[in-house]
Amino acid sequence: MRSTGPGAWPRCGAGGGAGKPSCLTKDQEAQLVAEAATGVFATAQAVRDWIEERFGVVYTRDSMYTLLPRLGIRLKVPRPRHPQADPRARAAWKKRGSAHA
Repeated sequence: MRSTGPGAWPRCGAGGGAGKPSCLTKDQEAQLVAEAATGVFATAQAVRDWIEERFGVVYTRDSMYTLLPRLGIRLKVPRPRHPQADPRARAAWKKRGSAHA
């Protein structure tokens, strides 16, 4: 990837501020939202790579975290689990229920 010099790809998010126009067109944003709705993106890096491959636009990591919420895109995240949780005890509780209920 070329970031400087002739033939450099456009880089979004570097040195920008609030109110800076998006580097993607409205049509490109719509395509991104549609792709995200399929659930294929697990990380912001995956979205960033897709945008670069599809549209030839390079976003900074921080700008991805601004772009995604603005477009209403939420990435997949695992359900929180306590580190000391016992899966067998949970399964047993689900099977017979709480003794206190």
